[in-house]
Amino acid sequence: MQYYYFICGLPVITIDDAKLPFSLEDFRQDAKDHLSAKDLKLMELVHLPDELERLLKLVYKLDIPPESLSVYPEGWWEQYIELHRQKLGNPQLKLSKCFGKLPDFISLELSQLLSSEELPDYYQADQKLLNACFKWLKDVPNKFLKQWFDHEAQIRNILMAINGRAHSHEYARYLIGEGELVDKLSRSNSADFGLSKQSELFDELYRAYEQNNILYREKAYDVIRWKWVDNHTFFEYFSIDKILGYYCKLKLLARWASFETNAGKESFHDALDKMEASFQIPVEFTVRSKVGQPKTSAKNN
Repeated sequence: MQYYYFICGLPVITIDDAKLPFSLEDFRQDAKDHLSAKDLKLMELVHLPDELERLLKLVYKLDIPPESLSVYPEGWWEQYIELHRQKLGNPQLKLSKCFGKLPDFISLELSQLLSSEELPDYYQADQKLLNACFKWLKDVPNKFLKQWFDHEAQIRNILMAINGRAHSHEYARYLIGEGELVDKLSRSNSADFGLSKQSELFDELYRAYEQNNILYREKAYDVIRWKWVDNHTFFEYFSIDKILGYYCKLKLLARWASFETNAGKESFHDALDKMEASFQIPVEFTVRSKVGQPKTSAKNN
């Protein structure tokens, strides 16, 4: 399906833009008047890893950064968690129809988490949920999104390995997925993990990591993402992939624009301070969320 009118009306955006032409929510609202229901669902999937981070933080009663916005209504995930708590005592209980659009793996992982006598270490739960998420995303019926999330998994894994080795932490068990890249990151003792001659992404990320200024480093990671979108949508003129690529870019800009608010600045600098002071495994090497200090276990209630 081609979206000539909608795409022609989109303003040009660059990674250096200080302001958004419109919010992510406004963009999705506008898209509802143009996109098919199937393609709208694809757009929402762009947020899936972020939504799962929100879900897990709610389970562990951790602070959710003010810049973190959900595509779902307020209280959505709280209701979802509560229904799963009720299902522990009443397995026949049916989830509300509004949750029918969510992938089945989320319900399975959440049920296992809530049924444990004590919640496992937050980071272990996070890695398990992300593994299930990226595995499920490999079967998304859209080539661009498949490649986007594969690229995201590679970025996460490479940065995890680089930071883990730099701070002498055992990072291998927190890598996402499997395959040659994960094997080399886990086992190689060479300085470049044996990747520099065959992975342009590794070289780009390592050059970005070598910057002393963490702010510049984080921005460089997003520049890499931005260029990736450009390369993978260059010949997509009026397709859903062009829109998804634009939306991924808009999401990157929204992340930085959120730090312009007072609350955003406070959260941003707090995250940077903690990142500079210590290295917590595993941590998502972005500044989109506050680096917390979760307990190793917590009682269900």
